[in-house]
Amino acid sequence: MSKYPFMQVVSAFLLTLAPGISGCGDEDNSTGGNGGTQDDSVFAVLANVFSPGFTSQISYVGFTPTLDAGEIQLSDMIEVASGGTLFGIDGSGEFYIVSQEELTVTKYTLDDAGLPEQIGRLGLLSQGINSLGANGALAFDGPDRGFLVAVPAGVILELDLEAMTIVRRIDVSELIQPDLPTFIAAPGFPRSGNRLVFATYAFDLTTEVFSPQSKIAFLDPDSGEVEAVDAPCGGLSLSTTSDGDIYFVTGPYLASVNVLDDSRAPIPCMVRLPAGSTTPEAVFASLNDLTGGRPSGGAIPIGDERVLVRAADTDAFPIMDNATAQGLFALPVWETWQVDLRGQDAPERLDREYRTGSMQFFRLGDQAYEAATATDFSSTTLVRVTGSDAPLNALVTPGVPFQIVRVR
Repeated sequence: MSKYPFMQVVSAFLLTLAPGISGCGDEDNSTGGNGGTQDDSVFAVLANVFSPGFTSQISYVGFTPTLDAGEIQLSDMIEVASGGTLFGIDGSGEFYIVSQEELTVTKYTLDDAGLPEQIGRLGLLSQGINSLGANGALAFDGPDRGFLVAVPAGVILELDLEAMTIVRRIDVSELIQPDLPTFIAAPGFPRSGNRLVFATYAFDLTTEVFSPQSKIAFLDPDSGEVEAVDAPCGGLSLSTTSDGDIYFVTGPYLASVNVLDDSRAPIPCMVRLPAGSTTPEAVFASLNDLTGGRPSGGAIPIGDERVLVRAADTDAFPIMDNATAQGLFALPVWETWQVDLRGQDAPERLDREYRTGSMQFFRLGDQAYEAATATDFSSTTLVRVTGSDAPLNALVTPGVPFQIVRVR
């Protein structure tokens, strides 16, 4: 398999993806809401735009009244100084940007002209955090209470979001896996009872090695206690919810590594955490078995306990001797399959165009949108994958969108 022309950007793209989709939305505390037009809806969209030659990337925030149509022009977006990731509570009128470079959490609202207005900022250096790595996610427990989950630093900070102060530190060093960088599965954070749930996995992009272990953590917002359990398989980098259950799944990038060298990545799999339970179970021990042995990963919810899974068509595009995992992931050779989480219906290959292995999605209330990014990363079309008229091409954005929050 020949090298993909834009493979040089994949490393940066993958590392940016990790924190980015952590805030893309879970129906309980991140973005929620309806994706369609409402009378006064305003959605904030954070996108990364790559320079010619992919030598750098800049984060921009734009605003739109709907996700189901239209286009955000780069000229109408606002540059995010030093880059960052976007989080917020659905319809609260406020949103937050976490800067990995400046180590700050900044709170914004929209002024009368619909432009972002800074109303608070919190620095993190005083807490001994000198790096968020590529992974700093903000979870919410009500409008004025947040938790900055900084697993690489081994800490969770409880935040008073009204006063923009740090309330307490919670040690989560037990979640850090030795020898490999540790990340948070995305998007987070679904609830199980009164606790916020997230998974962690370990991965080194340079050596293309995934740890065979993953952990699932339960954060009690009131007590601050964190309980961690071992997951049935490693590399659980994505999550979704269905009918009260939480699902964690390996992504297409792990599948790309595994098919080339199974000593560097475990078998692609999916784990279910039943509603109210702290005992995860492997619902699909091998995702590849669902798609005729193709390298498979990811799960985009489309309703009725069904998800979309990506599978590389290695029959039509055989893997060559010089193939790399980054190259396979970046090639538009990935099919889309529909999988019944209950296992009652056989998996079905859908008649859709080939995509890259990128598996971003945004869940807002009862709607889910897949990010269909152009092969040169210049623009992205959101594709609504829920509803009777799905799939439906929707909003177009510059570059690659990483977070969407309904501000109001």
